[in-house]
Amino acid sequence: MSDPEEYATRGSRRTTRRQTLRFVTAAAVIPALAVVLPRLTMAAESGRFSPSTAPMLLSRQIIRELPDGAQIVVKRVWRVRFAPTATGFSVIGQQVAVDVKAPPALEFLAKLEEQREETNLLPLTLSAAGMITANSNLAVIDMANDELVQRAITGAAERIEGIELGPNAEGLDQKFLSSLQGSGAELASKVPRDLFHPQQSYWQDEHEIDLPQGLTGTVLVIFEARMNAAGDCMERVERRVISSVGKSMRTSSEIWELTSE
Repeated sequence: MSDPEEYATRGSRRTTRRQTLRFVTAAAVIPALAVVLPRLTMAAESGRFSPSTAPMLLSRQIIRELPDGAQIVVKRVWRVRFAPTATGFSVIGQQVAVDVKAPPALEFLAKLEEQREETNLLPLTLSAAGMITANSNLAVIDMANDELVQRAITGAAERIEGIELGPNAEGLDQKFLSSLQGSGAELASKVPRDLFHPQQSYWQDEHEIDLPQGLTGTVLVIFEARMNAAGDCMERVERRVISSVGKSMRTSSEIWELTSE
């Protein structure tokens, strides 16, 4: 896996776009973005997707950082099986475990989440190349499609437009940060289309947003993937969305792992 600092020195092609963020009317809210188009480090070099047909364990861990620095961590585990079909594969299975960690003040909500069974993930339909192709209940995202990232950033800008500025900027950075983090969480909640057969082992995509009161916001998406020993199926995928305003930042993370039972 490429080191992010090493990756940053590789002379990637960068394209900068800037627009004006206006706060006159909601319709005029357009984020000012300095977009760093990601340099893609290939992961699935062979292009071959050949998952084991034996039962496996698929886990998804979602981490949300709270304003006080505490975290909410939700981890779910499914027992799954890849079954060959005429056009690719189906992924079938069921949830077998869930663990929720949250601050004491959120203990009640944590217990409710532990009691909930996630039914939107399975079953899945995959192409022969391992891409998720069909699931009516699942929100899938092609993270290489920059338009989707911009859409989430635009949503944050619209929320920021509605924030009361007040006579001073006290606490304004935290309000803006919460709006940006909301967009980050929205991105992290969508499943990558190439989850099981990542096409890149590492990429990053950074967006800058000009805010009122001279503040600047940043949303940085970092994707890292590790293939199994055979190189034909994912072993671990992590996606981090880091939102920052001034010196304050919050992170939303999602970690997928596929292991033998």
